[in-house]
Amino acid sequence: MTINYIYDEQGTLEYAVVPVAVWESVKQYVPANELVSDVFANNETKKNFDPSKYYGMLSHLDLDIEQELLDMRKGWLKNT
Repeated sequence: MTINYIYDEQGTLEYAVVPVAVWESVKQYVPANELVSDVFANNETKKNFDPSKYYGMLSHLDLDIEQELLDMRKGWLKNT
């Protein structure tokens, strides 16, 4: 299992990208209002975000995600 971290320009940790299996195991501890996407905040029919409907939408780009993350990290390190 790999957890990737995203840092801001100052090198402060901002986000963690976790595998779906990890998210599924911890989301039960997240308050229900935190599970609703901001996209639906003004929508009367609030619903949980379903990432499965976006599965494969970038597959045609044939990206090596691990390499892309490494390249992004190198770019952040150059700017510090």
